[in-house]
Formats: sequence, structure tokens, C-alpha cells
Amino acid sequence: MMFGLLDGYVRFIMGFDQIAEALGDQARRELLVELLDHNPVTLPTAEAENDSRAYEEREIRLIHNHLPKLDTMGYIAWDRAHENIVKGPNWEEIEPVVRLLVRLHHVVGNR
Repeated sequence: MMFGLLDGYVRFIMGFDQIAEALGDQARRELLVELLDHNPVTLPTAEAENDSRAYEEREIRLIHNHLPKLDTMGYIAWDRAHENIVKGPNWEEIEPVVRLLVRLHHVVGNR
């Protein structure tokens, strides 16, 4: 009986650590928030020509770091060929936490 409880606790902690890691970067948080209301999401396009270097650096970090990490975790499914991002098979694990962060942002932001 105790082993089952301990096993459940270990799985909970491991899941929490993965969620914390997924939410540990602003670019990943922004993408996950975007997926709450839009599925699929496409890679962001350049916002302004005078900020093209910053956009290029952000795009490189997304493509080489953030998208593969979220895809491996199963929170997103990334179609590289079409630059298309959809909710992944493990989306339900992280969705409530992302919704909570959005609600907290609205509460704190309105003070």
C-alpha cells in the first residue's frame, strides 16, 4: 500500500518538475498561452523591420531550443515543414497551470 502512494507522489513530483521546466522561459509561456485560444499556431512573423535582428534571434531560439523542448515533453506537436504548432498529446497536463497563470496575470495586472 505504501509503495503505491510513494509511486504516485514520485510521478506527481516528476510531472511538476517537467511543467515548471516548460514554463521556465517567457517564449515558451507565450506560446503555451497562445495555444489556449488558437490551435494551430504558426511561428510568429516579423513585427517590425527595425527590430529584425531581435526577431531573428528569437526565432532561432524558438526553432532550436523551445519548440523541440515542448515537443519532446508532449505539450505541443510541431510540424516543422509547415511551421505549424498544435496542442500535443500531454497538453491536458499543462493546460490548467497555463490557465491559472493567465488568471493570475489578469488579477495582478489589474491592481
